[in-house]
This record gives sequence, structure tokens and C-alpha cells, in this order.
Amino acid sequence: MSAVLLARVNAYGGQDAVAEVLSLAGSRRTPEYLLDIANWIAYDEAVALWHAGARVTHHPNFARAVGEDAARRLASSQVAAMLRSLGSPENVYRAVAKTSAEFSTVTRLRVRDAGPGFVEVVANAADGFPRSRDRCAWTSGLLACVPVLFGVDPATVEHEECQAMGAASCVYRVQWKTGAEVGDGMTEQVAALQHQLDAMNERLASVFAAASDLIAADDLDDVLARITARAALEVRAVRYLLAVQVGPNRELHCHHKGFEQEGVAEYVDVLLNRRPSSYPDSWLAVPVCSNRHAYGYLLALRSTGQSFLAQERELFEVYARYAATALDGASALMEAKRRSEQSSALLSLARALAAAGTSSEIARRLASAVPLVVDCDRVGVYLWDAGRGELVR
Repeated sequence: MSAVLLARVNAYGGQDAVAEVLSLAGSRRTPEYLLDIANWIAYDEAVALWHAGARVTHHPNFARAVGEDAARRLASSQVAAMLRSLGSPENVYRAVAKTSAEFSTVTRLRVRDAGPGFVEVVANAADGFPRSRDRCAWTSGLLACVPVLFGVDPATVEHEECQAMGAASCVYRVQWKTGAEVGDGMTEQVAALQHQLDAMNERLASVFAAASDLIAADDLDDVLARITARAALEVRAVRYLLAVQVGPNRELHCHHKGFEQEGVAEYVDVLLNRRPSSYPDSWLAVPVCSNRHAYGYLLALRSTGQSFLAQERELFEVYARYAATALDGASALMEAKRRSEQSSALLSLARALAAAGTSSEIARRLASAVPLVVDCDRVGVYLWDAGRGELVR
């Protein structure tokens, strides 16, 4: 939400307007943080940003406009193809209600009634998060734009029962045209195909961006950090965890986003030692494996009681395969460096031994060289003392 909000403010008044909004909202976040769609902000921060944005832009329906912007951005993302595969706007509304935690952890949505051309959505604030009128307006903007995914005009949204005004729930009655022609003369089917083509182009660009980002890393820890960071661009969740075993000794590496450090070990143990069928629905765990190696798992978590769509699993599995390919490259580079260091150490040892004059000197040089070859902490060299009839150190 914050990324779309700041983009609208920036389009209105540039960086000065953005700075003014952050100041009025009392935000301590940097614009860079708020523009990163992988980051989350507190509910009171979001409300303050809506208020400040409306004041700075003088827009009477600012929060709703931000919701419409967010929906339009979603329509041109890789998620759009996944939503279109559901077949109809009413099915998309059902899916959005089911996965509402993907966009917010403070609201619970459900579809009370639906059919061709209409849907009735009920929203309730989560405990501890009172409903705000700006939140309601933002939701209306999001709901209005779903039919655009299928090449028809935005829906009309009636919001006559509002929890922020004292009602038991917020009720949104959404209606859209079915089978009608789009305003520019194209048929609904042609317009839908155009949107699909745009989404495919966006997805292709995302694939290249992911590949370029992961391949550009030349260090294992950097690769792992990038895999975890980019996971949030593929599937929206609250927390992410990457647990993989890399290298000749299968050393465990963990990278995470949204976790407290002390709680990570428990999740890693479940990922690596229990069957995926035992995972709760709020977990989306996919294997990170290539044709060469099975490295471990990539995990996205939502709030308890939430779940993921099958299409989201498909997206995440594809990304995990990209990640495994990147790990193949990083592992090969690690192995090449290790072998190069071993070869260099053996060559240095050969030269040192050739120049050594006594057995004791040979032993000292051998002890110095061994850790470079076999990666150990301590080395002991024993020589046979013929006079004493024993090995001496």
C-alpha cells in the first residue's frame, strides 16, 4: 500500500510532496523502505499516511484512489495471470477474500453472495485494529478494479454498511457488466487477451530480473540473501525462511525475513525433518532443488487461519527452481575456489619440501600446509625415532 501511495503523491508534487506527507504522518520510515513492496507497516502508520496524503494532494477520495492504483498495478504484475486463471471476476473476489492476509493482517474478508456480474463482500476488522473510513475507501478502490483483469470496465461498489460508522460489518455490493464491449470498441475477449499479453510480458521481465539478480551475486551468503529478499516479490506473506544445505559437508545455511532470530531454529527443524503433509495451511513450503542437488526448502508464512492458492504454490515452485539453479552456480564457484586453493597449497608444499634440509623442517612445513588442503583446525606430525623405537611429535 505505501509504495502505491507514495507513487501517487510523487506524481502530484514530486519529492517535496513525499517529504511533506512523511512529515505530516509522523513517519520515521525512509521513502526507500516504504517503496519496497516486500516491507510491511503498522496499521496506524497506514492510516496516518492516508490522512497526510489527502491533505497534501487535496484529493477528497485519496484512499480510494490509492486502492484503485494498487489494483491497476496488480493487473500488470505476474499475479494477474494467476488471477485470470480462476476464470471469472466472481471467482477472483472469492480468492481475494480467502487470501486477504496477502494484502493486510488487520481485516478479514468473506464473500456472502456471488454470481455473474455481482458479488457481496463482508469485511470485519481484526481484534485490536478498529476499522477506519480510509481503510474502507481503500478497500472499495481495490474491489472496483477486479473486472478490469477480464477486459471489462471497473465495477461499481456500493458501501452502505460501514463498521467504522458503527455497523457490525462493512458490506460491499459490487456489480459489473458481463459480455459487454469495452469502451474503445474491442470485444471483451480481445481486451482480456491484451491484458494477458501485458501480464506475460511483465512476467517475462520479472523472470529476467530474478535471474539477473541471482546470477549477479558472487558469494554464497549474498545469493542466499537475495533469494530470500526476492521471495516476497513472488508471493505475499508475513514471513519468509530459506533453509538449505550447501557444500561438500552439507553445511546448513538459514536466511529469513520477518522472523525473530530465536524462533528460527524451530521452523528449520520442522522444514527439514517432518513431512510436508504435516505443515499447517498457513505455510507455503516448496523444495529448493535442481537436476543436480536437493538443497532444502523455501517457506512463506501467513497468519494462523490463512492459506495459499494453488496458483501461488505454482509461482513459488517456479521461483524455488530459479533459486536452486543459482545455488548450483554458487556451489560450483565455491568448489572451484576450494580446488584452486588446494592446488596452490599443494604446489607451495611441494616447493617447501624440496627446499627443506632436515626431517624436523619437513615436518614443520607439512604441518603448516595441511590446514590449507583439508580444512582443519589442528595438525600433528609424528616422526619415527629409530633409536627410541617410537613415534615422536
